[in-house]
Amino acid sequence: MAVRHVAFEDLGSLARILDARGRTLAYCEASTDQLSPASIREADLVIVLDGPIGVGYRRAFRFLAGEMLLIERRLARGLPTLGIGIGAQRMATAPDGRVQPGAARTTGWGEVALTAEGRRSALAPLGLPDAKVLHWHGDGRRRRAAAGLSA
Repeated sequence: MAVRHVAFEDLGSLARILDARGRTLAYCEASTDQLSPASIREADLVIVLDGPIGVGYRRAFRFLAGEMLLIERRLARGLPTLGIGIGAQRMATAPDGRVQPGAARTTGWGEVALTAEGRRSALAPLGLPDAKVLHWHGDGRRRRAAAGLSA
């Protein structure tokens, strides 16, 4: 299940990788769909995609509270959850991390630097020399104490 914040943001290159591994993914719209059904809470994989809002917008976008609850519950149960961009920010702040403005913005196409764990995971194809992904960063994160790091 992929949690999407805007309709034009999708799984991109990751969709092909997951499809090649026999994964069927559906999209859930964070701002309009309920994030509490068992089909989402119990999914074997949840990917929280990027979007044009940061973690500091919780008051302006009420749906973010439900998204945060979903992430916190999945992480507490050790269920596979991947955060990309704003999704990574949400995971970083659930419950003991923080996000702050970064020293510089990074915008453009580039490689993904995978850790040893990432190279052994389903993300491995994203670490190939010819695999490029869009980077659009302005914030830095302090990782949750219990969170694994793949890239």
